[in-house]
Amino acid sequence: MLQIRYALPQRPATLAVIGIAAWYFGRENPNFANIFGGTANLDKWFFLIAKVHAAEAAAMLVYSLYRGADLITTIKYTLTQLVVGFPTYFQFKKLNN
Repeated sequence: MLQIRYALPQRPATLAVIGIAAWYFGRENPNFANIFGGTANLDKWFFLIAKVHAAEAAAMLVYSLYRGADLITTIKYTLTQLVVGFPTYFQFKKLNN
């Protein structure tokens, strides 16, 4: 059986960090928050995306274990999936097919 390899998807991870920072710091800037219809809508979008990423992370956890990844690699992929989202799955498929 092949060992499951891990690599961080660089560009999507950078965009995720920028997006999280924009949400966190943008809540204090009314001009930025108004682009999304105010702070309440900005929060609503953030929490919706967070819920989708949590569901994706749970699916990645199961998929990594199914494919035979060890516990550390599974945790890495799950946490990356939680923050970055679907590009992590494509990285997994690219490295482990």
